[in-house]
Amino acid sequence: MNLGSTHTSEGQTLDVRKNIIQLFNSKEYHELKLYYGNKSFFDILGIMRNENVHSDFLAWILDTEANHGLNEYSIRKFLEMVVMSLFDCKYANKYNDLFPEYLIDYIITGNYHVSDVKIEREKVIDNNKRIDLFIDLTIKIKSNSDENINVKIILENKVYSKEHSDQTNQYYDWAERNFKENSELVYIYLTPTSNRELLELEDQHSQCKKYIQINYQYLVDYVLEPCRMQQISDEAKSLIDNYLRCLSYPSLDEESIKNGGLVMAVSEREKRLLLDFWETNKPLLLAMLNVLKDDDSIDEQERQNMDSMISTISNKSNKDFTKYKFKGNVYGKNRLVLAVVKEYLSSSNVTYDELKDIFPDNIQGTLGVFQKVEYAENKDRRRYFLKLDEILVTKDGIRIAVCTQWGMPKIDGFIDAASRLGYEIEPTNL
Repeated sequence: MNLGSTHTSEGQTLDVRKNIIQLFNSKEYHELKLYYGNKSFFDILGIMRNENVHSDFLAWILDTEANHGLNEYSIRKFLEMVVMSLFDCKYANKYNDLFPEYLIDYIITGNYHVSDVKIEREKVIDNNKRIDLFIDLTIKIKSNSDENINVKIILENKVYSKEHSDQTNQYYDWAERNFKENSELVYIYLTPTSNRELLELEDQHSQCKKYIQINYQYLVDYVLEPCRMQQISDEAKSLIDNYLRCLSYPSLDEESIKNGGLVMAVSEREKRLLLDFWETNKPLLLAMLNVLKDDDSIDEQERQNMDSMISTISNKSNKDFTKYKFKGNVYGKNRLVLAVVKEYLSSSNVTYDELKDIFPDNIQGTLGVFQKVEYAENKDRRRYFLKLDEILVTKDGIRIAVCTQWGMPKIDGFIDAASRLGYEIEPTNL
């Protein structure tokens, strides 16, 4: 085997031997090797893609009386996740009755309590049909102690299988017939669909279009990771960690590959490690793809997929990936802007209008450096930092969302503005 120099798809000469050594010595490689080298007990038991196991875990994490000690926190985060998905997904623009409109503001502001949570697995209904997860709960509005709202959630979970026997329509008809008069009904369709595919869906994958489709990545981002950061027992934290590892560990069996579910979701830390690993070793990994696509054992479909991947990467190769060092941390462009605005707010305690004077909209352009949260949600959620831990608050109590769109030369204008405030920001190759 020749391990000498080769050429990447970008026409660069690559010393393969040197780059392999650098890859094996990189911090990202060792952290990822350690992470993926330790199997979760779900994998050890051979149940990491078992649909019932995932439904059982979800029932446990959402149970207010379970031994994890999260109480109502997890079910509240679940409700937030459902609302967030409606803001984000394209298909939701066609339907205005997927979630009770009057409850959305309460859930966003947290002005409510959850009580009387009952969770049933495999709830038997008409004709011996079984609902994966049936959640019955009461929402109590803090500002009105007399206002108690019963909510019933019907959740259908699909890991490998597709919907059959008109399941979602049958579950919908049963719930509407039995509970419509006295309860708010919410229908959830959970799949391992990628974020990109989920956000661009023109219609839900469920046969019944009254369902809100979510994916496991939303579950990780909005429920599991926030839960893991709470003061919970070591046993509960270990179980969540094992489940996160189960979702992110590639499943290479034929059924997984056929259904596109190699990886169901990844944690934020793992995502950053993988992106850093890719950026550090991109020339070598591209060279590997070029070699693999010419291997006689690769079938034509795989070869076309690799060609498409190489072409996509090459077309984006001129993108500027410069990172910046600020206050001892390294950031990409948009995270740098978020960090600087957050730092300035915490040290200067200014009002919304005062902050606009410091970072005027024209630094970024049409989207502005930041906007009020309500504006950002209505404008385009994907262009602003809108996770709960990313939203900032000015001195006069206005919640703001920082823009995520920072290419060249816009970032230079922002860095100039930050430098005038005395902040030191340096480009780095780290």
